[in-house]
Amino acid sequence: MKLKLHSPLKLGVAVVIIGMLFRLQQWAYGNQLLVTGIVLMILGYGYDLWRKEKRGFIDFIKMGLVVLMAIGYIANLLHYATPPLLEEISSYAFWAFLLVVGWELLTKGKEGSSQKTAAVVFGICTLLIVAGVVFQVQHWSGGTYLIIGGTILAALWVFLSPYLEKEE
Repeated sequence: MKLKLHSPLKLGVAVVIIGMLFRLQQWAYGNQLLVTGIVLMILGYGYDLWRKEKRGFIDFIKMGLVVLMAIGYIANLLHYATPPLLEEISSYAFWAFLLVVGWELLTKGKEGSSQKTAAVVFGICTLLIVAGVVFQVQHWSGGTYLIIGGTILAALWVFLSPYLEKEE
């Protein structure tokens, strides 16, 4: 089994997920992790787009969403005065990007493929994180552990999944 060479995109996503956990828990270096992860995502997605032989319209849409999300979020993290419209657009770009990627995972993967497995793993991670948030809002115990478990599982899956895939 040969391992595929992957760009910094997956590492960037994993760092962003861990950075969000650090920000949510108000631990040190959350901002630095987020900015580093976002920069890695832009570089990684740009490299993947450049390397791809057949580029579709959706590929450019995803690149645009990643750049919009990054500009808005980095400006917000560094406390630059940004127009409210930019904040709204970057926020919606983040959710639109997640929807596009999730839709691709669910529709393009064959039964039993790594894409279907990724969709299931991210579904479990999302369930853990959302349940943790609900627990925290309701002031029930265990919410923090659910959030930490869901985000660490998501980051590990994003980072390790390229090494678990078989080359076809």
